[in-house]
Amino acid sequence: MHVAAHIRDLILTGHLVPGQKLRLVPLAEALKVSTTPIREALLLLEAEGLVRSEARRGFRVKAISREDIRDLFELHAFIAGKLAERATLKLTQGQLRDLLNHSEQIKKSATEGNGELVEQLNFEFHRIINRAAESPILARFLAATTRYVPRHFYAQIAGWMEASATEHDPILDALQRGDPAAARTLTEEHIRRAGVLLVDYLETKSFWTSHGGPVSHHPPLLLLTDGHDSTSFAARSATGQHRLDLPVKD
Repeated sequence: MHVAAHIRDLILTGHLVPGQKLRLVPLAEALKVSTTPIREALLLLEAEGLVRSEARRGFRVKAISREDIRDLFELHAFIAGKLAERATLKLTQGQLRDLLNHSEQIKKSATEGNGELVEQLNFEFHRIINRAAESPILARFLAATTRYVPRHFYAQIAGWMEASATEHDPILDALQRGDPAAARTLTEEHIRRAGVLLVDYLETKSFWTSHGGPVSHHPPLLLLTDGHDSTSFAARSATGQHRLDLPVKD
């Protein structure tokens, strides 16, 4: 699942582009796993509609439209908003203090430019709210939706850290005031804005042509293990990483 999640994130952030050939051996070498989990991950992603298999030719990345990405974040926003609404009157004072602490740490980390920590704190901030809602059905559907929402790449997206640093306080204020409607609306707007930032980011990378189709060029793929667990991965644009070129064409 870690391998599938990593490749899924690479696709949804434009690090792997539509039409790009996905070769088992280079991917396995880059991620330091055997080809078996790579193949299993690609079969899972094929079932999700993100890649396609070709007889005796392996796998290629399928095209993703702007509307696809907007739909993913719209679903995410709706469910996360409902969870925030339900959590409002259930959060304990201890949980509210944890949220305040996370919000302050996010602002500090954003100021320091520590995108990786902002990503982690952002995830934990929303997890506290989602768990407090005590809504297992919504949580299950949220999990199914958020696996399509890339988590490890937001630090590369212009405006994301600033949005994360400024948009949690209004949500927290609504939760502290016990205003379920405001908590839902603000959470939905927060998630939708992340989707807009991702689409804008992909636009700057020429992910789509002026006619709305995928482009056929892409910079080399950068993959990085965390140095501790070979099944935990991240991709960054900084130097000093293991570089792997996956050709778009045969």
